[in-house]
Amino acid sequence: MPTLTGLHLRSARALLRWRVQDLARKSRVSIEILKRAELLDGPVNMTAPEQEAIIKVFQLTGVSLIEDPALGIGASLSKQQGRNSDLIG
Repeated sequence: MPTLTGLHLRSARALLRWRVQDLARKSRVSIEILKRAELLDGPVNMTAPEQEAIIKVFQLTGVSLIEDPALGIGASLSKQQGRNSDLIG
């Protein structure tokens, strides 16, 4: 599991076309925690269960978090699952 970063959060939400409120509802992580985490590009300041909940939501919607020395940090969206993101939560 990659280290969750603010850049991951912003990238994944953009791919899914979700607002912070959407991710908060689906992951059950507070809006304030998400907003604070997204202010930074680096590692988020969240509990392990909060990070796991967010990563699980992204996985269920077809989002893969990227953390690769050659590719950088970001997210990618599976063509198959990306269209079903409204079914989560």
